[in-house]
Amino acid sequence: NMTFAESIAYALKSGKGRPIWFLGGLLTWKVVSVNSKGLYELVEQRGAHGFGAPVHTHERETEGFYILRGDMTFILDNEKIYASEGDFLFVPAGARHAFVVDSAEARFLTVIAPPGLEAFFDELGQPAKALRLPPRSIGVPSLERIQAVQVRYGQKTLGPPPAPRNLRRGKHHH
Repeated sequence: NMTFAESIAYALKSGKGRPIWFLGGLLTWKVVSVNSKGLYELVEQRGAHGFGAPVHTHERETEGFYILRGDMTFILDNEKIYASEGDFLFVPAGARHAFVVDSAEARFLTVIAPPGLEAFFDELGQPAKALRLPPRSIGVPSLERIQAVQVRYGQKTLGPPPAPRNLRRGKHHH
């Protein structure tokens, strides 16, 4: 496992980075603030059906979401967007947004600028003991705890995540 160091070029093989378990998902940090001299963070997120984030805003951070695998529902301001492999969503600071995984599992990249979510995820998550989704026994912090932490990171929760769409059996072409 690599130790992140300031502004040194590096390559990460698939699955490498700093993994944490966060709200039922596996997040693997690929770039953190110290690597990019405070320019951006990049994290790969993996979650099972129903993994999501509530409708919320960030005062400071702009986010981009690039879907690598799976189907997801996003809320972006007042729009509901169905996203899948290869789709990208740009979320400026202040925009209302939320997401949920619709497929059995999804994998997506989140780029964050300026950095500001690593410490937030660390505070509510924990180091992953394996490169897989966390066991159910880990549990999820209470909404009160999440909101208390969010406040300190310039985030506001405005509502629950969208309900995941039903798992489709087999392949359906639209």
